[in-house]
Amino acid sequence: MSKKRFQSKVDRWLAAVLILGLLMMLAALIAMTTEVMREPTLVIAIIAVVLGIVLIAWVGLATYYEIDRTELKVVSGPIRWHIPLGDITAVEKTRSPLSAPALSLDRLRIRYGDNRSIVVSPRDKAKFVRRLGLDAESGL
Repeated sequence: MSKKRFQSKVDRWLAAVLILGLLMMLAALIAMTTEVMREPTLVIAIIAVVLGIVLIAWVGLATYYEIDRTELKVVSGPIRWHIPLGDITAVEKTRSPLSAPALSLDRLRIRYGDNRSIVVSPRDKAKFVRRLGLDAESGL
C-alpha cells in the first residue's frame, strides 16, 4: 500500500478567522515598521509578529494526514505525530471544539495506544477510515 495523503477539511468560518488574524497582524507589522527608527525596541515586537504570521500561515496551509503501510502521520504546520496503525483501536465522529490538528469541526477522534487520542478532520472521512483498515462505525 503506497502512501496516501488526506487534506484537512476547512470550515469557512475558521478560514475567515485565520485570514482576518493574518491581515490584522500584517497591518500591525506595517504600522510598527514605520516607527522602527524612532523606537528600537519595536524590532522585538516586529520579530514576534512575523513569527506569528508564519506560524498561522504554516498551520493553515499545511494541515494534512498521511497513511502508509505502517503508520498514520498527522501534520499541522511544524508539529507532527506518528501513530502506528497497529496501535489504533477506534475511530469515532466528534465535533469537539478543543484544540486539534483539524481545520474543521467535522472531526474524527482516533483512539490509540494506552488511552491516547488525536482529533483530525479529513475531507473524505469514509475513505480515510477505510484506508486505516478499520471497520467504519455508525455511518463514518
